[in-house]
Amino acid sequence: MLAAAAVVFGPACATKKYVRTTIDERVAPLEGRTEELEQSVARNTSAIRDLDTRLSARIDTVSARAEEANTRAQAPSARPRRPNWVSSVRTRG
Repeated sequence: MLAAAAVVFGPACATKKYVRTTIDERVAPLEGRTEELEQSVARNTSAIRDLDTRLSARIDTVSARAEEANTRAQAPSARPRRPNWVSSVRTRG
């Protein structure tokens, strides 16, 4: 009976070397892929920062121009302008 149990349960045990080798075979590709992904994330992060910097500068420029246009639009002119039809009505009369 003991011999039968050894035959049934014996092969189910894995050696430390087998486990280590199997895990290393499975982990090595994952480590390589993880490193590739980390590099890709670093490149993307850098590109996003650069884009954010450029867009922030453009937004500041556009905001300044819009403020300047708003100020000009609200500023009273030196001489009030009359529409052309007003002067033509007066010359007829």
